[in-house]
Amino acid sequence: LPALAETEKERQAAVKAGLPYEEKDPLGREPGQALWPENESAEEHQATKRNYPVTFNSLYQGVPRPDGGYMANEEMFKLLPALPERDCRWVWGTDWAITEKQSADYTVAALVGLWTPGGNKEDARLVIGFVTRGQKDPHGARELVKEAMTNHTKRVPMYSGQANIDKVHLIQMRKDADLLRYSMKNLTRKELAGDKVTKATPWLEMAIAGNVYVVQGGWNTEFFNEVEDFPYGKHDDQVDAVSVASHALGLAKREIKVHS
Repeated sequence: LPALAETEKERQAAVKAGLPYEEKDPLGREPGQALWPENESAEEHQATKRNYPVTFNSLYQGVPRPDGGYMANEEMFKLLPALPERDCRWVWGTDWAITEKQSADYTVAALVGLWTPGGNKEDARLVIGFVTRGQKDPHGARELVKEAMTNHTKRVPMYSGQANIDKVHLIQMRKDADLLRYSMKNLTRKELAGDKVTKATPWLEMAIAGNVYVVQGGWNTEFFNEVEDFPYGKHDDQVDAVSVASHALGLAKREIKVHS
């Protein structure tokens, strides 16, 4: 039972975290009422929530992440019905795995673009156009990424990181006769420096500022769930793939304006 009775919005957020949905509070409490006010009042709970949101939500509410995610949440992203047709430079960002076990990491390919409407490079937005993922063996992983690349209407360059697994996959991809006209590159350690949070911060800060757009598709829910869990979720492969793409686009070097 949650220490504070939840609002409808909070109950819906718990569903995103993988918890069962409760139509109403099991004890019939109104939102914000304390479970045991004689021991700890609602006001004391609210103070804990303000000062230690992650601890409060996990230990007191039984929800393993704060409402709205750790670094960013779905509401910060703007949706597009389709890919922008003009003024957008696209790349594929990839994150590789080598096993098809259900508990393993995913191989991910993310189509990401730097959109400059009207050609104004100072007025840039990021567009996440498509994300695909799968728990595959090495051959299956390369087929997953190849299918994504070749199904796109244009030849878009593909980038990956500097891990040994990334290098091995790209060596094999470059041998594929169907991909000979595609540009494929491992970013250098200088181009993709830091830990996962450091790498993701430039594009997540753009999302917080309202400058990241996501094209509507069946992959959206899994993507937003992972973003809201980051950096403490079980999987972060989609986030990593977008980070690779954003660094390939030079995002870490840009100053981004906020759009109303």
